[in-house]
Amino acid sequence: MNDVSNRAVREFSEFLNSIEADFPKPTCTTAYEIT
Repeated sequence: MNDVSNRAVREFSEFLNSIEADFPKPTCTTAYEIT
């Protein structure tokens, strides 16, 4: 489970980084809303 969750977190963080390029401000709030 740890390996899977860690990989998910990495992919999700990379996904957020790509989103930040387009939408810098609301990234944190959207991330918490999704999770």
